[in-house]
Amino acid sequence: RRRAVDMMAVEEPLHAELREPVDASEDAPAGWFSENSGSGRLVRAVSGLGGWFSGASGDDDAASQARLEAHAACVEALQERFGSEEGVTRDSLARFAAARGDKLDAAAAMVEKHLAWRAETFPIDPDAEPGVAGAVAAKIFKRAGVDNDGRPVLLFAASKHRTSDGRETRDVIRAMTLVMEAAVREAQAVSSHRDSCAKKTKTRDDEEADEDSQGEDDDASFASAESANPEETSPPPDASALTHHPRDDCLTGRFSLILYAPQGTELDLRLVAALASTFQDNYPERLHRLYATPTGAVTRVVWEAVRPFLSQSVASKVVLASGGRRPAELRQAMPLKTLREAIVALDPFDEGEEDPWDAEDET
Repeated sequence: RRRAVDMMAVEEPLHAELREPVDASEDAPAGWFSENSGSGRLVRAVSGLGGWFSGASGDDDAASQARLEAHAACVEALQERFGSEEGVTRDSLARFAAARGDKLDAAAAMVEKHLAWRAETFPIDPDAEPGVAGAVAAKIFKRAGVDNDGRPVLLFAASKHRTSDGRETRDVIRAMTLVMEAAVREAQAVSSHRDSCAKKTKTRDDEEADEDSQGEDDDASFASAESANPEETSPPPDASALTHHPRDDCLTGRFSLILYAPQGTELDLRLVAALASTFQDNYPERLHRLYATPTGAVTRVVWEAVRPFLSQSVASKVVLASGGRRPAELRQAMPLKTLREAIVALDPFDEGEEDPWDAEDET
């Protein structure tokens, strides 16, 4: 067995250059990028993918402005063509444009494919679809609080799904889509609320009206997965002008994802492939970080199985959390309330053992 795992382990490139993420904390956890740690070996394997490890682009002001203008022109053309379609917002079109390098033909083809998917997929009604209801009840994929920057956190508990359970992949994906739709709306509502707070700092002329709208935003931001169908939840208002490129914004409309796959997880590659395809084709530029935990030899094997299904952009956002059952990377990125809901509930310590995430107070 050990020999089989070693054969599947990641081979490290000879000239991999590691650099921390642009928005990483100054003090990375000890051993995060160490040569012999499981996460370190995988970091070296994906270091050539760019994005997470590449640091700032270094573009000068003129180049950045030209890039933004090209992006705005692409979004404007998409808006003119698809703006009246149900379920389409200017924000979503901006993300499709960014995902295709602001190339209009490629972005338009992606939007057309997305619209066909929406027409085929929605509405989703667990009450009328027993398979979907079963997948929702199993909590294979669920929302689990927010990260330290207010982004929604989603949990993919791979250990809760086994092919032997007999679930249809389509039903599980539809259940996951309900959660995704709610997360996208929540992320956008949080961003809208953040923008509203920023405006309040600048002016108090309309304070009473702002307070009323804040209450509405708070209600929308915690919409349940069951009410996430497009016709049941109003989309957030579109921004009238683009002030930044989606790939330069790690906050607006994004979420973090935890992949929990402990030793013994029965990995369903058909589900993984369908999930990756659904997310990349229909929710581009939404993922902030994917935290895989717990790590070790098994995680390296899982990563090698999953990575071929991911785009370069998505693969560069993967964090293989080190530190066993209570990894420091997750503790740095998320509040204890989220970690207790996402991880402690799935993997409680034995009676008599002290769990640092249960004993520790939020600071």
